[in-house]
Amino acid sequence: MAVGKDDIGKWVRDSAGREGVLKRLTRWEDKAAPSWERRRSKEMAIIRPAQSGVERAVPVDEVTIVRTVPSSDGRLRRQ
Repeated sequence: MAVGKDDIGKWVRDSAGREGVLKRLTRWEDKAAPSWERRRSKEMAIIRPAQSGVERAVPVDEVTIVRTVPSSDGRLRRQ
């Protein structure tokens, strides 16, 4: 199941098993690819890791939503 704009802010997991918060969706194209391949841009999900670290871009079709519940401080946590 691919994620969409309605899922921004939810806890997600990518195909490698890494989890984080879905920050935004964007289109990406490889600038190093030949021009005829650059026209095929991919929709990417930008995921922020739970604790800290670098945000990463993952193809939308490799991201699934993980069930979450709000904690007492308003943050999302895994259930």
